[in-house]
Amino acid sequence: MKLLFYFFFILSLFWANSIFADQKGVLLRVGAPEYYPLSFAGKDKTAQGFFVEYLKDLGKKEKWELTFEFGTREELLTRLEKGEIDLVLSVDYKAEFKERFTLTHERIVADWGQVILRDGLSLDSILDLEGKVIAVNKDGPFYTEIYKFSDSLNHKPVIRYAESYEEIFELVRSKQVDAGLITRVFAQSQIKPLTLHRNAVSLSPTGVGFAFTKDKFEEIRKEIDEHLHEDKLDRKSIYHQLYKKWFPKRSAPLNPQM
Repeated sequence: MKLLFYFFFILSLFWANSIFADQKGVLLRVGAPEYYPLSFAGKDKTAQGFFVEYLKDLGKKEKWELTFEFGTREELLTRLEKGEIDLVLSVDYKAEFKERFTLTHERIVADWGQVILRDGLSLDSILDLEGKVIAVNKDGPFYTEIYKFSDSLNHKPVIRYAESYEEIFELVRSKQVDAGLITRVFAQSQIKPLTLHRNAVSLSPTGVGFAFTKDKFEEIRKEIDEHLHEDKLDRKSIYHQLYKKWFPKRSAPLNPQM
């Protein structure tokens, strides 16, 4: 009987070690959407940003092999759903995405949409954008909110699409549009303060983290969450070092507990 017990005990240890070993040396195909400064393609066409550097650091610790692929957010999420890539960075925690993907439990940062205004224009509420020309980034996380609120207006705003938040800023600064929709993390990442007025109205506050193909890589997701939880508590961790690098104007994280 003792012999049988030891046999199953050793077998269980071998099985557990095999599972652990399977997570080491694993190849992860990572989608990096344009979501400055969290993830983006640099001038040399390599993946850069806060989330990219943080995942690379985890990859070294856990011995994961990472490859990065680019595309629009929707393109990458579609590929993720099909299992053509394994995870996508910089995904906001919308109910839709919680249904479609497995998301990290620990939010890395909080974000929301912010409206910037051309000189001479002021708003008491977002409803005052009625009939105005608004620049949005169609690949950004919050542009659909403009359509939602405009449904209730008599004179819908005119939407102008831009390729980046830098372009939106320039369109508003040069008064080619009345207003622009940017992200809070973009605004906070700028070393020089944005000289344009930012309306106090926020659109769709949400956490931002990583998304995996539904019900896959659960052990890796747990490992990432464990690292995130510990790193956010440790002010000297790589998380806080990268935070200071990418958000130089801020002394504390953007509500990572959200």
